[in-house]
Amino acid sequence: MEARFLLTIKAQQLLAEAQRRNQFIAAVEATSKGLFAQQKAAYDSKAKRIVLKAGRRSGKTQTVLPIALRAAARFPGSIIPVLERTLACNAAKAFWKNLQAFDAKYKLGIEFRHTVKEAIMPNGSRIQIFGVDTLELADKLRGEGFPVIIVDEAGTFRSHVLEYLISEAVRAGLMDYDGQLYLAGTPSQRRTGYWFERCHDPEYEQHHWTVLNNIEYGQMPYQKSLKWRQEALKELILSEGFLPRADWDTADPEAVIAACDHPKFLREYMGLWVDHVEELMYEFHPDRNVLDRLPATDAKHPWRYGLGIDLGYNDPTAFTVTATREDDPYIYVVESMERREMIPSTIAAQIDRYKMAYGYFNFIVGDTGGSGKLAVEEMNRKYGCGIIPAQKTAKLVYVDHLNGDLRTGKLKIIKSTNADLIEDLFMLPWNEEKTDAHEDADDHLPDSLLYNHRQWNTARVGWDFEPPEVGSEKWVAMMLEEEEVVGDKLQYALEVHEDEGFFPFEDENY
Repeated sequence: MEARFLLTIKAQQLLAEAQRRNQFIAAVEATSKGLFAQQKAAYDSKAKRIVLKAGRRSGKTQTVLPIALRAAARFPGSIIPVLERTLACNAAKAFWKNLQAFDAKYKLGIEFRHTVKEAIMPNGSRIQIFGVDTLELADKLRGEGFPVIIVDEAGTFRSHVLEYLISEAVRAGLMDYDGQLYLAGTPSQRRTGYWFERCHDPEYEQHHWTVLNNIEYGQMPYQKSLKWRQEALKELILSEGFLPRADWDTADPEAVIAACDHPKFLREYMGLWVDHVEELMYEFHPDRNVLDRLPATDAKHPWRYGLGIDLGYNDPTAFTVTATREDDPYIYVVESMERREMIPSTIAAQIDRYKMAYGYFNFIVGDTGGSGKLAVEEMNRKYGCGIIPAQKTAKLVYVDHLNGDLRTGKLKIIKSTNADLIEDLFMLPWNEEKTDAHEDADDHLPDSLLYNHRQWNTARVGWDFEPPEVGSEKWVAMMLEEEEVVGDKLQYALEVHEDEGFFPFEDENY
């Protein structure tokens, strides 16, 4: 009797699970029926490589969501990766919000793990958002099999990272399911790079649409009207000054839209590739600002080094090492790097590695905004880092100074050790007000360079570039200062770890 009862309970559980899975499949099918023609064409595509190139407010996220859900429904237990530049960008937030709205609408009981942006479907499959802004993060996607891979806002990725991600890290994973790769996004400000090339690659099936095609646009019923969207675009064109209002105020909206050739409008709303370098923050150009190697020097003109740091934790901590010398008008960026989740001790350890590589720094300058001030105080007091606070006032003035050196070629960047910095300077967009970088862009490496460059230009005039003679009073003072720093670090390490049988010089942080 008891065994029969248990079997009945098990059968009921299996039936309930089957119903949940069937409900999930039905919900995905219902969502796909709401797609308009251009979205449906992309959704129904059998191609293995697909580009979705769309303007703003065109319903791109509402396209990639059902594509991800369909794959999750078809392949129980699989992983569907949605790749964003960072987990904090607006595109990632929009996708996550829409995924939760889908669950709330159909009451499926999807399990959301918000910290890692992972959603577990009723059939055990997972849709997960990954932030991939470095080669190291791209490598974490190796080894898995995927029925579908979606790269969202492909134009925001560093070009060499996107190329590595697709060509090296994830393409093999599609073989397990004979899966599909979707690259979705809006054109970038430059007609170059891996995203641009894929948008013109005959091996990729191309899909393109704009807000004019989006019959589901807006929250109000009247916004579904094409006439309303045309009027809205006309007003945007005139209010933004893309065309003069005096000449076009009474013109038909279709005529205004057809006549507007402003690069920002064509790129952002029409989804067309148009060069628009005026939207970029830095006037960097590889031909004048990139070198293969640091020039040779001699004992009379030794290199003097500076270190700039932009502090972060969830955002990466970024470092730039610069060099200059007497009688040389140029500033050279020797190397740069960024890394997430660095705490004061690991930042201090990285500074020590730089000191071992380059010797004496003329300055180490760091961002002390927000919680950065506490971190800098800890690093200076406990580890003797000697970080001075970055001057962040009048940022636009110093952006202009840096652009001056970029325009004249007085800032030189070593190619092999600064790939990420070079890409960021080449593609970093302004925000709408042109007061800082766009909120969705990662500007940590450029900011660390900005602090560094500012410090050289405000401090190196009049500095003593001659190294102190060995044995001189100045040399002795320098050695005593270094000895005191090392002693303080050792004493701190011994006090912290005295009960652990720990010898600090066995640890890379000391």
